[in-house]
Amino acid sequence: MLSSREAAICARIVTGYSNEAIALDLGISFHSVRTYRRRAYEKLNVTSQNELFAQILNAGIRGTMPHQDQQQSQSPLRAADWDAMIEAYICDAVRTPIGRLGGALSSVRNGRPRNLPIAALLRRNPQVDPREVDDVFLGCANQAGEDNRNIARMARCWPVCLSARRVDDQSPLRQRRRRRRDSRACCYCRTDRPGHRGGVESMTRAPYIMAKGDKPFSRTMQLEDTVVGWRLVNPKMQALYHTASMPETGENVAERYHVTRDEQDIYALQSQKRAVEAQANGYFAEEIEPVRICGKKQDTFVTIDEHPRPETTLDALKACARSCVRRGQ
Repeated sequence: MLSSREAAICARIVTGYSNEAIALDLGISFHSVRTYRRRAYEKLNVTSQNELFAQILNAGIRGTMPHQDQQQSQSPLRAADWDAMIEAYICDAVRTPIGRLGGALSSVRNGRPRNLPIAALLRRNPQVDPREVDDVFLGCANQAGEDNRNIARMARCWPVCLSARRVDDQSPLRQRRRRRRDSRACCYCRTDRPGHRGGVESMTRAPYIMAKGDKPFSRTMQLEDTVVGWRLVNPKMQALYHTASMPETGENVAERYHVTRDEQDIYALQSQKRAVEAQANGYFAEEIEPVRICGKKQDTFVTIDEHPRPETTLDALKACARSCVRRGQ
């Protein structure tokens, strides 16, 4: 069975801590960290961080299924430490409205949509001491402009001593999976203090980037838009693999699985109707924190998502142009 020290070190390993950071965090020597880490790996029969995470996640997920026989698991971690495992819970969730490209939130820097939900969470949960929060993960894909490359550390609502990390995976779905994975890993390894997970993005305010010249005093300039797709593509990468953007990937998926344009339009209309109905019934009202937009004459508040469009019809969707044209077409 893992000791409390070994379990604490495992929790930090799977969330990306280096040996030096673990030593500072736990107040032990670097040599002790390596010793405890080696012992834990031997007990769990793993040799790498990825194998360690697989053991922890496998133990936790199987443990949430009461119909399975706990004795049948082959995971040493689960067999030895199951009684000490705890569950991960979402205690509260707040977000700002989702705006359109160039919509009502286009003038708002990323800092405000990031800080407003954090402030709302602390206001709605006065029993939570910000100093007791264990870690902060915030996702943001375009880490080059107003995000200042580490959006999590710029969250001014948390104490300066709090550990904060950003996830800058270009896929929002993978960002969410990684934040959930790290949260579960921390809980299953008994680091059960509260944590904060979130994300922020503004496609309207995504910056342009300009490549440096390939030689001194170059007069050439390559300007790229960071809203969608690859930029500053290495020709060798283009030749070996592909550089398809998400819209192009959608076209490829539709072609591979024979999803027609009519089927996509019908599904889109159904999605719009459901979103409009949910919005009209106040389904999202509790989770949305309004955003104040300062105007010259008066301030306005954005309180609902902009994407649901009650006026959407099937004919209007059919009249829309394709979002992209794949290469060669």
